[in-house]
Amino acid sequence: MNRFDLLKLSLGNLWRRKVRTFLTVLGVVIGTSSIVVMISLGLAMDAGFQEQLQQMGDLNIIEVYEGGNQNLSENQEKAELNEKYVAQMKKIPGVEAVMASRQVYVRLVVDKKVCDTQLVGIDPSVQEAFGFTTEEGRLLQTQDTDAILFGSYLTQWFYNPRSSSYYYEESPVNVVTDQMEVTTNTSYGERRHGNDQSSEREAKVYHVRGVGVLSVSNGESDYQAYAPLSLVDKLLNESRNTRSDYYGSASSTQTYNQVKVKAASIDEVEDVQTIIQEMGFNTYSMIEMVKQMQQTSRRMQAILGGIGAISLLVAGIGITNTMVMSIYERTREIGVIKVLGASLKDIRDMFLLESGAIGLAGGIAGVLLSYGVSRLLNHFGSGFMSGYVIGQSNVGISLITWQLALGAIVFSMFIGLLAGYSPARRAMNMPVLKALRSAE
Repeated sequence: MNRFDLLKLSLGNLWRRKVRTFLTVLGVVIGTSSIVVMISLGLAMDAGFQEQLQQMGDLNIIEVYEGGNQNLSENQEKAELNEKYVAQMKKIPGVEAVMASRQVYVRLVVDKKVCDTQLVGIDPSVQEAFGFTTEEGRLLQTQDTDAILFGSYLTQWFYNPRSSSYYYEESPVNVVTDQMEVTTNTSYGERRHGNDQSSEREAKVYHVRGVGVLSVSNGESDYQAYAPLSLVDKLLNESRNTRSDYYGSASSTQTYNQVKVKAASIDEVEDVQTIIQEMGFNTYSMIEMVKQMQQTSRRMQAILGGIGAISLLVAGIGITNTMVMSIYERTREIGVIKVLGASLKDIRDMFLLESGAIGLAGGIAGVLLSYGVSRLLNHFGSGFMSGYVIGQSNVGISLITWQLALGAIVFSMFIGLLAGYSPARRAMNMPVLKALRSAE
């Protein structure tokens, strides 16, 4: 028998017993849709984790800290965040850019309003690589010496210290156009009390200009101001000479407070981290949190998929039962086919085609049903589950990928073939005489 005849005979046998075939297929539909919907909840959770992390920061960025491997030999120097090590980090394979920064606590003054903040000194050439974009004005430029770039929320922190409404209020300050001063004297612009006399030289006040306001990033850059390293170093020296840095944020101009390394891709983050750690530094990146969340997500997907697999297992038992009943009903037919010259392989393939067709039809219908259930969950369930589904995002609480849909169809067809294998072997091994006499 050729393949077309086998397929035609198998489908004809299924069609003759439409009700039983439909009920068996329905079991596969329910089982397949259960697995797909359950796993889709885990996939949506994983997508929610990824989205939330991306809002928190770039997944390619590695933060570098001092204090790594301190088991040093006599001739080995302690790793410090200085220019020497920063230059080495820039040469690491897979590194796109390195942003080394120094910080000083300053007071920015516009007319009678002041703003106390960290001023972060950076190399302007790396801003775009680290995702800096402006909502107003422009970014820092390499030739800037007195320019300041403001975080999106920092512009709202200006207040009048002599006003009765002392703390932060709605401010009309335009940091890009208004004249501005900066000093490390954190009491500058306030009323002096009668006995408030200091023996220390007051810190100088420098004229600066705001050049831009950063777009909202939902990160630390929203609350900081950025300037060229040359300006921050000048303020650091002023702070040490006058002891005006009350908050103690001033550091040496030979080392950096913070170093951030951006890998060219997420896949290279771990390798870059390992090399930096071998240099003697501690590191942290969002990829570590991603791994933890992915492990949690995979466990949830395994649990939910296992619950759904129980339904498909029951459906597989139903397929086996259907095929066994079909053999009992078609015993004489099997004998006649063998007498007419059908090979044992043809008998086996005929029953496997029937069970595989049940699995395939149930898988396709189950996936289509899953898409419908997923849409209903995302439409009606998002509000109800918002307080209970961890990692919920714009993708909803159910996400069916094409890989999941295709895998579910292939798996359900495999279950059908597996469930029909034992009945097919039974039909293949049935003696011809016994088959012919069974209907007499």
